[in-house]
Amino acid sequence: MQSPDSLAPAPPRAPEAVPDVPVRMAACSCAALAVAWRETTPGVEVHGERDAIVILVPFEETGFRLMVTGADRRERETTVVDPDVCLLAPGAVHGIAAPRRAALAVLCLERESWEARARSVLGRAARVADCHVGRDAFVRHAAERLAAAVRSGLPHKRAWLEAVADDLAVHLATRHGRPVDGAGHPALALDRLQRVLALIDDRLAEPIQVRDLAAALRMSPYHFARLFKQATGQAPHLYVTWQRMERAKELLAHSELALAEVARRVGYQTQAHFTGVFHARVGTTPRAYRLRVRSLAAG
Repeated sequence: MQSPDSLAPAPPRAPEAVPDVPVRMAACSCAALAVAWRETTPGVEVHGERDAIVILVPFEETGFRLMVTGADRRERETTVVDPDVCLLAPGAVHGIAAPRRAALAVLCLERESWEARARSVLGRAARVADCHVGRDAFVRHAAERLAAAVRSGLPHKRAWLEAVADDLAVHLATRHGRPVDGAGHPALALDRLQRVLALIDDRLAEPIQVRDLAAALRMSPYHFARLFKQATGQAPHLYVTWQRMERAKELLAHSELALAEVARRVGYQTQAHFTGVFHARVGTTPRAYRLRVRSLAAG
């Protein structure tokens, strides 16, 4: 995922320069999550503050220019194209400029519900404070399922929507949740943090040692572990475990791989070890999780 520092400052835009853009939209929601499918015509549209984590997912090889004004009132711009996704912190104001028709899913996770789930997962208060643009296979798979349900126009099971909302909440908590009280502490620079997170993603099937992650940033293991926890709120080994669980959930939901092969692809030598960790973290066994997801998706 790109660092929010990669978003170039944008010049101020006059409100009168923003035309009204026709939008074709379908939607569904539950208490924690609202989902909309949008098809915009060329032009610019602006969306105000929402007390929610907003995720924008372009589809059909379309893209758009994104303008973001964060809580710090700084304006930034970047381009979001399929297969990238964009994560916006609560309270951000964003604009979308599409040179041609754009198709995207918009997912809104209600802030208070997400914060409660993040606290239960991480054991402390957390928040999403930045804008992130980049590839995130877990979010894209969830958006694909949600967009298909919305576009079909068919009734959907609320239990399924709530299950997807919970999976998204856990993923965002472990991937993007930052300590609420961490701003005053020195931590990894954002570009270095994103580099090590990408390294972890690439190596989930392999043993991952703290010393190897520290070496990639030319730091001592002790110094790296301390700064990593200040930046993410989690010790490196705990973060890696959660990312293994998120990758496992993707494989269980979207593949026919045997459970032993799923275990191998997320770094566990035995199915029994994998099952024990998965049950402890996710609250159910891998087999039961696969059956639940497919049963709910089947309607």
